[in-house]
Amino acid sequence: MKRAVNFRLDNQTITTLSLLEERLNISKTAIVEKAVPDYAKKKLMKQAQYMNYAGCLSEEDSGMILKAIRLGHDSDINSAADKVYLP
Repeated sequence: MKRAVNFRLDNQTITTLSLLEERLNISKTAIVEKAVPDYAKKKLMKQAQYMNYAGCLSEEDSGMILKAIRLGHDSDINSAADKVYLP
């Protein structure tokens, strides 16, 4: 069952949503319903790949990776992850 939800969006997002609605000939609701799962999959998959290192890192390396994740620095994450052997 669908429920009504209110969002506050900036003008650029509203314009993009309206253009997609017009060009794809589908509702804004349908666009959001398709976009949210794709966004979640993208973000959750990225986080899940780092879970492979759980329990394999030193305290220092794990701290560095967590800090890099929070700051969005993939190169720092990969540098620390390269030190870990995964069977």
